[in-house]
Amino acid sequence: MGSRDALLGKNPSAAQVQEYSNELKVTDKTPPTLLLHATDDTLVNVDNSVAFYESLRAHKVPAQMVLFAKGGHGFFTMPRDEWIQEVYRWMEENGWMKR
Repeated sequence: MGSRDALLGKNPSAAQVQEYSNELKVTDKTPPTLLLHATDDTLVNVDNSVAFYESLRAHKVPAQMVLFAKGGHGFFTMPRDEWIQEVYRWMEENGWMKR
């Protein structure tokens, strides 16, 4: 709700919520997606990423989600190498990067 309030204000219309809900924008043409989220993020609830991931799966979009117990919003409380390795691994597995 914090992100929604920051982006749309305290009382967004149903149309605004619909327009800006990422999980409602997934289609069969959405590109492969990697989601990284820290469950201790106090600004964006991890349930948002879970809902987006479930929508990706429902549309058969290749998706991977990595949840970290700690890391806060933006992973500022964890070493960069810890989360960036997940990005590199995902890119390698999909043939988009070679180390």
